[in-house]
Amino acid sequence: MRMKSQWILLFAGVAVLCLVGWGSGGSAQGAARANWEYTVFTSYGGINVATSDVASLNKLGGEGWELVMMREDEPGRTPRRTDYYLKRAR
Repeated sequence: MRMKSQWILLFAGVAVLCLVGWGSGGSAQGAARANWEYTVFTSYGGINVATSDVASLNKLGGEGWELVMMREDEPGRTPRRTDYYLKRAR
């Protein structure tokens, strides 16, 4: 019987902590929502990411842009096109 009451007490404590944490976290997340702006940087080059692409991406990163995704053309196409999709907070 004592073991059962300990489990009930433990469950109740966890439930209270979850409710308190959930209630306070929801409003903080809503206030911290960011508006994003997006851009696409396109490069034409060889098989690997060119050194100039890295330099350009580093420059964009210094301006607050974050790389979200990159997409390359199908293999065998020349010149090879790479699109870099970036975002930053407004």
